[in-house]
Amino acid sequence: MHILRELGVGRLVTHDANTKLYRLGSGVLSLGRELTQQNPFVQLAQPHLSRLSRDFEVGASGQERDGEDEMVVVVAASVTPGDMVSPGGRTPLLIGATGRLMAALGDFDEAELRRRFSKLRWQDAPTVKVWLEEVRGARSTGYAVDEGHFRKGITAIAAPVLNADGSAARTISVTGISAQLDDAKRKKLALAVKNAAAEITRLLR
Repeated sequence: MHILRELGVGRLVTHDANTKLYRLGSGVLSLGRELTQQNPFVQLAQPHLSRLSRDFEVGASGQERDGEDEMVVVVAASVTPGDMVSPGGRTPLLIGATGRLMAALGDFDEAELRRRFSKLRWQDAPTVKVWLEEVRGARSTGYAVDEGHFRKGITAIAAPVLNADGSAARTISVTGISAQLDDAKRKKLALAVKNAAAEITRLLR
């Protein structure tokens, strides 16, 4: 109770006198803003994401690895509110376009990738054979694409923000309605995402 009272002083929790229950308070929002403002990845990625979103009319976001098994969205941009991926959103480490990159650039052997793949939940799952081929493709092209597997009807394109040793704990990605992305636009968008990620990588070093 003493800890809860102290959290209440900082507005991190609030107390409902009727139900006698505690819930998160408005101070959490301020804390979240302060954390992101101190994150150089967020500061460097934001203008690139805003530009990608505006130029291609897609949602754009930046993700960081959080622990062994998850990616968390730390920054996002969109010209259409419905396209916005909210900061704080979490996904399994190896799912979607970003997941293919983490699989390609992580320290996983094929047996471990197969084991982890079996636990992923997709709306329209690819076969493990196709997924592994796409992981290898991401390793060579420097970006990854998920065409409606994680979310039906949605295409996602992601590129890694690399560490000095060539590994990756951060990515940027864009999402758009698959039917609105023809081959030419998809290729142009993939190149733009890859270039933006490369520039963020350069600025972080």
